[in-house]
Amino acid sequence: MKNFKLIENYTVARVKPVNYNSEDLNLFQHEFLKSFKKVDGYKIKHAWIDSGGIIANFFMAIYRSSLVNLRVSKPFPFLLNHFPRMVLKLPQLKRKKYIWISERWSHGYFHWICDALPRYFILNEQLSDHIILLPSHYSKYKYVTESLEFLGLEYEYIPKGNKFLTSEILFSEPVCSTGNFYPPIMDKIRNAIHSKSQLKNGGKRVYISRKFAKVRRINNENDCITILEKFNFETIYLENLTFADQMKLMAAADVIIGVHGAGLTNMIAAPEHCSVVEIRGECDDKNNCFYSLANALNLSYYYLLAVENPTESDRVGDVDLSPVKLFEFLNKYFPV
Repeated sequence: MKNFKLIENYTVARVKPVNYNSEDLNLFQHEFLKSFKKVDGYKIKHAWIDSGGIIANFFMAIYRSSLVNLRVSKPFPFLLNHFPRMVLKLPQLKRKKYIWISERWSHGYFHWICDALPRYFILNEQLSDHIILLPSHYSKYKYVTESLEFLGLEYEYIPKGNKFLTSEILFSEPVCSTGNFYPPIMDKIRNAIHSKSQLKNGGKRVYISRKFAKVRRINNENDCITILEKFNFETIYLENLTFADQMKLMAAADVIIGVHGAGLTNMIAAPEHCSVVEIRGECDDKNNCFYSLANALNLSYYYLLAVENPTESDRVGDVDLSPVKLFEFLNKYFPV
């Protein structure tokens, strides 16, 4: 295996939210200054890869789904444990070069855009006719196929239970721990999105509704939409749009408002002058990924605190947003 350095150790200093209140210090203080370790890339010649993401040859094995810790096994115990899986059933010979960018959670929309795609773009300078290889179950997520085709990237799915014998596999460590971002790479992705379509800035004000989501909805959304419409916000339901249409819409946005959720990931296509308003739980000091993403993209980040309705899981539940608070916020920062 050949490894090479992609990013040196670095530190990110983040700008505070535009409407930051010192009383909310506990929500953000651990995000203002973050340091990250170097990121390495790896290249393996004549490697097996199976649909579960295990990469191996006769010298080593890498459990790709756990690449955060880069679990490398010696060949003998690996082959002993996985002989029926990897050896007795002959691999499909592929005289191609592949790049593997996924891991256990990469099929989720946020993780696909913010964790998987950055691996492709950080390895871009190392690529020469490499094809993105993905587990077959990724094909059921429309946004995976649509985003790759939108960006003009070549890809293949490896069928469940199958394995390929390739001429070369290229992959990297995570660019950052999830919820954090390396600004040059995120800007590179945004530029790639803008270059693939005639995206024009149109000064649109967009509210991303989660009406059809299972969690993180606004209980009193109708009251809030009435107020948003007074400030020229258009309510959109991303479930009804293709990936390309979502990118075009966000590239034309001047202000984006939404509850903490996957839809805010689409700020990746927003122009630098855009403002992002995240509606978040008043006690949520863990989910700062969209604050971090807005900073990485040089967008103006605002937040509105809402009352959480706890769920049995550790995820953010539905929320109640004060219409009075919403009106006062919009009237102060985004008047018409």
